[in-house]
Amino acid sequence: MRMKFIGPFIFLIGIAGLAFYFYDLFTSTSSEGPEYFWVGFVAMPVIFVGVILTAFAYRANITKLDEDLLRNKMRVVGQGLKEGLSDSGHYCSNCGHPSELDAKYCSECGKELH
Repeated sequence: MRMKFIGPFIFLIGIAGLAFYFYDLFTSTSSEGPEYFWVGFVAMPVIFVGVILTAFAYRANITKLDEDLLRNKMRVVGQGLKEGLSDSGHYCSNCGHPSELDAKYCSECGKELH
């Protein structure tokens, strides 16, 4: 939860540093050059770190949502398999017609049930 706030905060610090760098670059005179030239080179990795921290924070949240969604889908599939496999009826091995549990012969083809 903290990285959702820390990552964007670091990113904004980097953007502010980059904005300061551009301000210093464009307001300097051609004879003396920018005084805080190094701030631009420090700001770019800070922006990168902020983006990476933010991405990891939100990816963890999305992964949790995907996990819950997958768990619910697997529960539905498992219930369907359970219902399909627990069919207690008997079928004729010759014609596949369903028959009663206590029947000795198939009512469709007349073959003996095993």
